[in-house]
Amino acid sequence: GRLNRNVNVPCETPPPPPGGGPTTIYWYLHMENAERCVTPGMNVTFNWVTKEHNVNKINQKQYDDCKGFNNNIPYTGDYIWPAPSVLKTYYFACGMGGSRHYHCKHGMKAKIHVHSVCTH
Repeated sequence: GRLNRNVNVPCETPPPPPGGGPTTIYWYLHMENAERCVTPGMNVTFNWVTKEHNVNKINQKQYDDCKGFNNNIPYTGDYIWPAPSVLKTYYFACGMGGSRHYHCKHGMKAKIHVHSVCTH
């Protein structure tokens, strides 16, 4: 894991193994933006350890800009998103981190493509 100078920053701690995969997203501050492809009906699990995050379904502009959504109420993971039958790209971000959306701007966003077939 990565060494953290601030020992008291639990929201930067990734959850323990087993690791993420095609349908799991480890949700933590300073993660790499997640991108997944799933088929309709699959469940995507956003997984985090501490009650310092949330998951918001947003639009592409909100995803690109990390603004325009206001849910800043944290809850304990997991968050499970069942992929709908509409084939398109869906966007998600953590709403924590104040009015400047610090968490979204520091890695906590995901792009999920719902396709009829995925080649991982």
